[in-house]
Amino acid sequence: MTLPHETAELLLPWFVAGTLPEPERSAVEEHVRDCEVCRREEAWLREVADAVRSRPVPSPAPELGARVLARLAARTAAGPWWQRVWRVREARALLAVAVVEAVALAALVVSWTPQPPAFRTLGGPTAAHVQVVFRPDATEAGMRATLLRVGATVVEGPGATGVYRLRLRPGSDPRAVAEQLRNDALVRFAEPEP
Repeated sequence: MTLPHETAELLLPWFVAGTLPEPERSAVEEHVRDCEVCRREEAWLREVADAVRSRPVPSPAPELGARVLARLAARTAAGPWWQRVWRVREARALLAVAVVEAVALAALVVSWTPQPPAFRTLGGPTAAHVQVVFRPDATEAGMRATLLRVGATVVEGPGATGVYRLRLRPGSDPRAVAEQLRNDALVRFAEPEP
């Protein structure tokens, strides 16, 4: 099975991740052996994957939830009914604030992840990028078909929030591609990068 360069390039992230089914995996492997551009792209994708895997993922202590629930139970069990009702409302509000703070902290950690500087040649065209989130029920084959249809390649992702960063073909209009993606049944969110 011989693949066109564009198709092999679109399949490289899945090839590096080891998630391609056999006929496609062999075809991409064969293409990479013969294509210097795809060999460089594969090497870069492997560096990115190794860098992501080497970063520790912070997580709360497993006993944190049990401690919070135990303290809430102790506080709500004491006192007259009207105080218990107030404490339950207070506990719900505090829990909601804690969840919002945890989400904000996670977003802050993700946004502060250092990005390598972009390398651009002086005379070459610059590639446009779009950020996309696929629906949870999207299959790999469906995602690949969507990417082929809009002419995009995954360059990063999925991140902690499920966001993929897509590189578009030179000359593509990122707003038009984002609109195409938004109209796709497998896509939850799509926006061009500024």
